[in-house]
Amino acid sequence: MTPHRLIVLAFGLVLLAACAGTYEDGQRIPFKHIASGTHSIYTDSMGMEIGDRQRFLAVWKGLNRKAEDLPDIDFNKYSVLAIFLGEQPTGGYRIRVDRIIDATSEWQVYVHVEKPDKDSLVSQARTQPYILVRVPYNWKVINYYYSLQ
Repeated sequence: MTPHRLIVLAFGLVLLAACAGTYEDGQRIPFKHIASGTHSIYTDSMGMEIGDRQRFLAVWKGLNRKAEDLPDIDFNKYSVLAIFLGEQPTGGYRIRVDRIIDATSEWQVYVHVEKPDKDSLVSQARTQPYILVRVPYNWKVINYYYSLQ
């Protein structure tokens, strides 16, 4: 085998090793659904990372949930991502986390938003859809990407 072919082969093996265990746009991060709903005090669209029990309790109460129902989270190992869709004009709006990707310099949280069909019978009350998920503790910047159905 010529030295040129050996270099090409070695380069190919390095590239293959660098790609092992990853997805096309980064490593997937495991997450666990904690809670979701349609009524809260959070009227702005936003995502927040919760890293301690005191803040988690404050957010939990803002979701019209009882303190005694607060899930037990080990904040030495995990964080909670709270994602709020903001105030919507009617019922029928829902959100879910599709996937979380560990990219080079950030976590990418992909959120799917469901809107009610035009002809759907939905509550005419304003809603504030949200979802909470548990993720491993993280030090990277978190960016949220929304897709609409």
